[in-house]
Formats: sequence, C-alpha cells, structure tokens
Amino acid sequence: MNKLFVAISMTLFACLALLGMVYLQDDSHAEILTEEISLQDSTGGIPVPLRIEEAIEGLEAKEDSLLASGAVDVTEDISEEDLHMVSLHRTPPLKLSAELLAAGKEDDSVFSTTLINNANTQYYGLIAVGTPPHEFKVVFDTGSSVLWVPDASCKSEACTLHKTFRLHNSKTGSLLGTSSSSDPQVRVAKIQYGTGSMTGVEASDTVRIGGKTGKPAIQKAGILLATKEESSVFSNFPFDGVFGLNRRSVKSGSVDFNVMRHAKKVGAVKHNIVGFWLGGPPGSTGGTVSIGGPDQRFYEGKLSWHPVMSNPFGNWMLNLQSLKMGGVEVCEGGCTTIIDTGTSLLVVSEPEHHLITQHIDIHSDCKNFEKNPSLEFDYDGHKLTLKAADYTIEMVGDDDSKRCSSAIVPMQGTLRNKISNIVPGSSKKVLIMGDVFLRKIYTAFDNSDPKKPRVGFAEGKNHRDVKDLLAVPDNTVPEESM
Repeated sequence: MNKLFVAISMTLFACLALLGMVYLQDDSHAEILTEEISLQDSTGGIPVPLRIEEAIEGLEAKEDSLLASGAVDVTEDISEEDLHMVSLHRTPPLKLSAELLAAGKEDDSVFSTTLINNANTQYYGLIAVGTPPHEFKVVFDTGSSVLWVPDASCKSEACTLHKTFRLHNSKTGSLLGTSSSSDPQVRVAKIQYGTGSMTGVEASDTVRIGGKTGKPAIQKAGILLATKEESSVFSNFPFDGVFGLNRRSVKSGSVDFNVMRHAKKVGAVKHNIVGFWLGGPPGSTGGTVSIGGPDQRFYEGKLSWHPVMSNPFGNWMLNLQSLKMGGVEVCEGGCTTIIDTGTSLLVVSEPEHHLITQHIDIHSDCKNFEKNPSLEFDYDGHKLTLKAADYTIEMVGDDDSKRCSSAIVPMQGTLRNKISNIVPGSSKKVLIMGDVFLRKIYTAFDNSDPKKPRVGFAEGKNHRDVKDLLAVPDNTVPEESM
C-alpha cells in the first residue's frame, strides 16, 4: 500500500468534531463508552462537524479594539530569553510509482489528483510530555486546538506504529475526572474525522516544547491521550500526534486544553505568540517554529500585523482585500483567508480557482512553468507575492524523473459544503493558506490578548541565509526517526 498523507491538511478535509466528556468505569481506560457530550467552555458546548470548526469559540465576539494594521508593535522588543526556537522536519517530495508515471503519460490530471490525495510536504517537530520527559513528533497545527499523542493502552494499528505514552510512569501526570480509587472514572473526548476518528483520555502533565530539554516547560497542560485511532490514514503519518495552535479555549472543568492559552495563563510564556518559518529544504532543517514571539532572524524588515476576523471557531481568519493573478483580479470585493499550518496546499473556492487556472499553464514535464504569472495578495495595503515557482509542486518518480502540478487546488467535498457556515457572513469566496504560502511568507500568530488576535506577515529569508541558525541539534528530529 502506498503511503497516504492527507494533502490539504492532516484533517482539514476530514469531518471532525470534538464531542468529548464521556465517562469510563475502567481505570485502564482501554474500553470506550458511546455516550458523548460536548466539550465545554464559558459559552457552553457546540458540537461541530469540521476540523476548522472543531471546538468551542472561547473568545469574545466583539473585536472593536483590534490592533489596527501599522500600529506600534511591542513584539519587536521581545527579548531573546522570552523566545524559544524549535526545529521542524520537512518531509521529502512525493515519490511517484512506475504505475502512476505510466498513467500520467495518458492523462496529466493523474498528477494533480495524486497531489491532492497525498501531501507534498509536512512539517513536524519535537515535544516532550511527562516527568521524566517522553519525546513525540507532532505537527504544530494552527487549524486545531488541542494537543494529543497516542496512549500506551491503544491497540489500534496506528498507535502500535508510533510512540505511545504511559501516564502512570510520569511523576507529574494525572487523569482528569477521576472520582475515587474504588470507583475510578476518567473523562474522554472524541475527535471525529471524515476518514476515521480518534478517542482520547483527558489528562494533564508537563509539556516541553522542543523535546526533552525544550523550553518552555508548561506545567499541568491539558492533553488528550489517544486510546483508539479508527482509520488506516493515521498509520501512515510520519508524526505521532498534533499540537493545536488555534485561538479557541477548550475546557474540561478548570483545565484548558488549548496549551498555549494555558501557558500564557500560568506564566510559562510572556506572549502567546508563535512564529513559523518554513523555507528550508526537505530534512531536519526544513523550518522553525518560535514560541513566545516572532524570530526576527528569519524574516526581512518588519512584520505587518492584521486583525483576525471574528468567527465562532477560533480560526486565524483574515480579510484579503485583493488577489491578483498577473494583474487580473481574482477576489472582486475581497476574499476571506484562513491561515493554516496544517494545510499543505493553497485551497481555493471553486469560482476563484477556475479563474486562476485560466491564467496558468503547468505542464506535467515541468517545462516553462516559470513563465506563469505571479499571485499578489493584498492585506490592508501590504502586498505579498508568490511567484510561479512558489505555487508549482515537483514530484519525483521512482526513476528520478520530475513531474509538476499546481499547488493551487479547488475546495471540494465536505469543506466546500460547510465553508459558508464557518466564515462570517456566509462568504463563499475563501482561501485556505497552507504551506505553499507559508514557505515564502514568515507568519506570526498572536493571541496574547484574546480580544485582539492578529497575524503578522513578512518576507521569509532564504534558507541559505539562515543555515547557521538551523544547526540546533537539541530539538531537531533525528534523521533515523523519519
């Protein structure tokens, strides 16, 4: 079986709902009951069907005091002591089998379909959970809200192929909802994907971002320990779990499962900011995520900050004033964009995608793709550009030949049907800005003040200019663990 990596995102096209809080009568938490109620926060529980509407929006609806674009930015003065860098491993380009290469000679669409069904790239880094610390490879995902890793009790194939965690071996770990030793009960949450589901026991423990020696060390962070992963897709992921980085608060009792919100509350970080540079080559130096603030060493000039649109699901959602393809306006009257590090490609609503494809011509043999026009994004007057090479994906065949396809794909399936419910005002002009965009543009996500969430953009530096900064062995995913 070929490895199946989810292209648009590990979970973006997957139907997902955090439906948690069921009780187990077994302290081994190996059996899962079927009763489900919603995760709660101060606004009450709302079960939802998509990953990007995964949980509860725990932020205030009004954002009248949002920081205006171009205002004085205090984050430029964040000290080095407040900033922690984690190296990200980038998976190599997709390998095409001889069968796919042969099929592609008859029909070029085979390559674009393969790209959509199999992720071209994924980025993951190290965290450590518990005392003593136990390391896991995770995707740092701005499209989801919680941290989860496999539990040792899980017998699903996906769990047996990845690292697992034994909570009782941790001096600082505890199960949530345990009532008494004679009648043990633990809380369980379920994440429902369109391609399967994950059920996890609710726990809290110390989380170190960056591996065993990583900082910050976040005490009593909420964690889901997966006891059942019901999908073969999970088996093929090169990482163990997911570290959610969106804005919503997802609480179980007094524990907030949004780890970065919790980290800010307990003083583990001064600023609830994460910054992504994804401009590196495949391998252990493919990118970085900075915790506590943007890392000025990885971008040119200053960040332009843009207010996040109020939305009920905590997405990093921005208003895009204009998108031009070689001078042709694609987003007449503006579009809505969702900035998502868990998405590989640039996902565009169908009418806008159709307009874009009329102006680009990418041959499967990779000839002359650089002649295609650039994409120019206008956020509050700040223009960001992707050249043809930035949105063209190269795939490699078993014979080392190259095949190319556009990394701009149409919004389809469940996401297409649900997107108008996700975006305020029922907008149907939506772009999911994945790694294709983030590889070129350094992006910082700031939720230090939940009433003023914002996203910062700047042109990312070339990997050759930062290669010395990437040689940080302590939190780099070892090559042998790929």
